[in-house]
Amino acid sequence: MSRLVTVGAVSALVMVLGTNANAWLQEDIAAARGYISQGKFAEAIKILDKLIKERPDAIQLYFDLGRAQFGMKNLSQAETAFGKVIVGKPMVADSYFNRGVVRIQLNNWAGAIVDFAKVIELNPKPKPNAPNLVLESRDNRVGAYLQVNKFGEAIADASIVLMADPKRGFTLLNRGYAYEKLGQFDKAVADYANAIPLLNSDAEKASTYFSKADLEFLKLNQLPPAVDDYTQGLALDKANVGALLNRAACYFQLKNFQGALADYSGALALKAGDGDILKNRAAVYLQLKDYKSAIVDYSGYLQKTGASADTAVYRLRAACYLNVDPKNYAGAVADLKIYLAKNATDAVAWKDLALAQYNTVVPQGGSIDKAKAAGLSEAIASATKAVQLDAKQADAFIILGDSYSFQERYKEAVSPYTSFIALVPDKPFGYEGLGRVQYNLQDYKGAIANFEKYLKLKSDGPETMEIKKLLALAKASGGGGSVADRIAALTEAIAADPKDPVAYTNRGVAYFESQDFDKAIADFQKSLDLIKPGDNNYLKYISNLASARYSKANKTKADGDFKAAADVYNQWLAKAPGNAEILLTLGEIALNLKQWDSAISNYTKYLATNPTDAKNQLAVLTNRAYCTLQKTPPDLAGAIADYSKIIALNPADPKFYELRGKAYQDQRNLTAAAADFEKFAQLSGSKDPDAIKNLAILYFNTGENKRKANDPTKGIPEFDKAIANYTTFLAVKPGDGSALYGRGLATYRKSKAATDSKVKLAELKKAIADFEAATKADPKLADAWYYLGLSCDDYGVADELSAETMFPKAIAAYEKYTTVPGVSAADIEAAKKRIAQLKEAL
Repeated sequence: MSRLVTVGAVSALVMVLGTNANAWLQEDIAAARGYISQGKFAEAIKILDKLIKERPDAIQLYFDLGRAQFGMKNLSQAETAFGKVIVGKPMVADSYFNRGVVRIQLNNWAGAIVDFAKVIELNPKPKPNAPNLVLESRDNRVGAYLQVNKFGEAIADASIVLMADPKRGFTLLNRGYAYEKLGQFDKAVADYANAIPLLNSDAEKASTYFSKADLEFLKLNQLPPAVDDYTQGLALDKANVGALLNRAACYFQLKNFQGALADYSGALALKAGDGDILKNRAAVYLQLKDYKSAIVDYSGYLQKTGASADTAVYRLRAACYLNVDPKNYAGAVADLKIYLAKNATDAVAWKDLALAQYNTVVPQGGSIDKAKAAGLSEAIASATKAVQLDAKQADAFIILGDSYSFQERYKEAVSPYTSFIALVPDKPFGYEGLGRVQYNLQDYKGAIANFEKYLKLKSDGPETMEIKKLLALAKASGGGGSVADRIAALTEAIAADPKDPVAYTNRGVAYFESQDFDKAIADFQKSLDLIKPGDNNYLKYISNLASARYSKANKTKADGDFKAAADVYNQWLAKAPGNAEILLTLGEIALNLKQWDSAISNYTKYLATNPTDAKNQLAVLTNRAYCTLQKTPPDLAGAIADYSKIIALNPADPKFYELRGKAYQDQRNLTAAAADFEKFAQLSGSKDPDAIKNLAILYFNTGENKRKANDPTKGIPEFDKAIANYTTFLAVKPGDGSALYGRGLATYRKSKAATDSKVKLAELKKAIADFEAATKADPKLADAWYYLGLSCDDYGVADELSAETMFPKAIAAYEKYTTVPGVSAADIEAAKKRIAQLKEAL
């Protein structure tokens, strides 16, 4: 801001050349000079022009004309007039001096220097009451030398002048300026200081204070004196923006930020909206940690300068965004991206960008789920760029480690945490992060070592409680110890953090493994109570409690425990409708409680919501079929439908044909039942006598139904199958009275349907043999006695020749029938009536 020294302090013209003019000129010359002294230069010029026309050789006239033309600011004409005087009187110093003065006004510095040198050469003696032309020539030549950059010459002349007259303020200023231009700043400062009290106007003094302060500030780094001089100058010139800005810069370097802030604010009051001043004041706000104000000023600067803005300002505003409360991470991200577009090798900026991107996703001091953690990819990319540019960017490594950890990329997190620890081994955060990922990777020994290192560096504070807990959990999970050891370690973890649901959960698991279900239930319930509403891990916690409740119920087989388990599973189901595990277990609990409808409902929901779960389809359908059969009355159709679905899924399993056959049998669909039992026998290769006997009964009953519905011949195929199965059964159990009776009855029905007498008699003979064997095997088998009598009776009727033999057998059988307990009175009466008829026939 140094002032440009001018020649404003040059001497006035010398007024009189001489008084040797002719007498005839004296009156007119006197008049012209009178006009000059009155400032009536035009009137003087008229007289002098007239005189010069008359006497062009009169040198004195040109001298006065030069003075008048100078007064009129006709500098070229004045220069010409004085030149003519010099031609006429080359040894008179006055005219050289005057022309030198004129040439300075014409900025003809070289010509002025020549004229003043001539004056000095002529060295005229000072006239009484007149200026010392030699001294004034040197003083004027100082300014001319300055204009042509001859600073050494200017200093020499000024020094001579000041030796003669040390009170010349402008001469001091000019010499100071010359010293300044030659880099002799201390001498320049001294001259400016000496000049100030000699100057007349406040403006000149203020300007000189500012020039001196500029040198002290910008060249000599003498900040306190510079501040004093700027302050002195501003007291005289309050509106000098440049001085305010320079003093602000001094204050800034002196760390007097309040002073700098006041000056930048004052400058803005004078130059509102100036972008550079806004930028500088923002830097002060940044030092004062007034980030909000800094952001406002940086934003004003960027708005003012637009595309030409210094990109470093984006970097600085980003720093404010990262520190302001509340933090503006999104703003920091935007600014850093703009900055890095032109400063792509700035590793620290990449690290800060990574930090801002990280905190945009992760709340301060908080955590996120894996889905949100996917948003950390940009932070990972920026942090990776930072460490590629500068492998010592420790914070970038910690951002990488934390980001990978949140994304559950635990193996990838190990390397950046390890790098962070190598760079700053005295910081606990790296050990914490590495311990956590090792814990998740089930490297419990590594986790234990790093958690212990962390606690050595940071042994107290609330944040250490979680690490103490994790250390205990790692010890509990490290393997090699008993369940009791794990429970003890987990109890330590709970003591370290009694509000951590994970510790209770893990101890609950240990109790679960030791079959101490009551303690497991208590811990699982505690962990569930501790989680926050809407916690993403709610289902995991309640599933633990449900499993423990159900395991206890299975152990005790107590209805109360099953009901307690059902309550928990229903809470779980409310949060996870359609969950296969829940629906299956609720079905099993209801089955244990014999709550058939509830079991059926849960199995039905499972089948509707898990249609592709082939693994459990058969079991669910089997259980539902079982429950439908346990109802009162049993839902036979429902059971048959489920067994049919099972058979469709697994047609080679004989068991379900048997089960469906029984349901068909209970439904009285004997044909279907018989077909299923046949299929069961075929697939299983079963020789189970009871199954064979049951199949015989089914075929017999089927034949009976056909016989009763139509005519006796319709049931013969079924009677044959019944006889065949009874025969197979009797081969294993030959003395089974009911089987002998059954086969005899089937044979009897065939005899009734026979139209050929020989066939009829043959079938009756077989039937009689079976009935006789049945009554011998079980004399209390009333129906066998009855049908033995009836078969003998029919045989005698069909073959008269056998009547004498068969009727007595019939009578004996009937009589025995009437004595068996349980026969109704009506049947006894009917039998006795037939006995009487047979006796009469004999």
